[in-house]
Amino acid sequence: MRKYLIAGLIFFTIILTNASWVKAVDIPGNVVATDHQMYTYAEMIEDINLLASKYPGIISVTSMGTSSYGRNIPAVIIGNPNASKKVLVQSTIHAREYMCTQVTMEIAEYICDNYYSKDVNGILYSELFSNVCFHLIPMVNPDGVEISQRGYDGATNDATKGWLKSQVAVGAKMARIKSNANGVDLNRNFPVGFGTDKDQKLSPCFELYPGATALDQAETYKLSQYTSKGFYAFINYHSCGQIIYYGSAVNTPENAARSQALAGILSGYNRYKLVYEPQTKPAYGSFSDYVQKTYDRPSATMEIGTVTPTPISQFKKIFDANKDSWGGVAYAIYSGQF
Repeated sequence: MRKYLIAGLIFFTIILTNASWVKAVDIPGNVVATDHQMYTYAEMIEDINLLASKYPGIISVTSMGTSSYGRNIPAVIIGNPNASKKVLVQSTIHAREYMCTQVTMEIAEYICDNYYSKDVNGILYSELFSNVCFHLIPMVNPDGVEISQRGYDGATNDATKGWLKSQVAVGAKMARIKSNANGVDLNRNFPVGFGTDKDQKLSPCFELYPGATALDQAETYKLSQYTSKGFYAFINYHSCGQIIYYGSAVNTPENAARSQALAGILSGYNRYKLVYEPQTKPAYGSFSDYVQKTYDRPSATMEIGTVTPTPISQFKKIFDANKDSWGGVAYAIYSGQF
């Protein structure tokens, strides 16, 4: 992992909207490292600041809020923050799926690298993202990621260590945790369909415990607040399966069609199999259920890789399959296709 003098400062401070204080000499040609397995929270924070410095006017940074244990959750904006249309991309709501963060960050860098040269059907990225900006939440669940990557060393208090030990005692593998540090599966903690998953657990565990009440976790509450900014579409990154879930049992017919259109655009790039979500289960408290019901806007959920945690050996294939998809979505919105 790269080490910079600024890294320690970045880790303990809220991300600055303008990180121009980072000297150009400190910025590598390729910011996001993709040669190692565990892309960490600290590394992500460092990379966001470096990208914001390297690409002023293209990237801006704000905060979604803080996690249950006080970690800042950055939001990265690509393009014109005042664009008439906005797309929200959220990744790593499940702890063990941290490669989704690495993929999201690398696609962001790819877009910035090609901002004034690459086009979709003759329309430059600079034009597309001026009219359709992307808001990225690269790591919704940083507390859980720390535990998935570092085990007990990633836990910050005795309560967390207590429920972790109880799970390990019955055979659970720490690296496969999906929940946050409170043992809540954040993708079951949203109000639409909350508490109705037939497979849910009743107490803190590595997955499927929805929490005591909907939105009772800092991460989900802050994410629900962030969605109120008025997004045109939502893209969610999970692993694994190489499929795209779209739609929701609570959708209107019109939004079901929009969600199918969004999923189709994404699948046109990565060739992942499309799965209509209502055919697999009813609403169950997921983020995708929540935004489709609350805002009547389309959502598609990508499942990258073939196993989770996804090995770094699969990264290049995943990135190559998905790197141009955001440009394709921006173009479809720009040209009024859905």
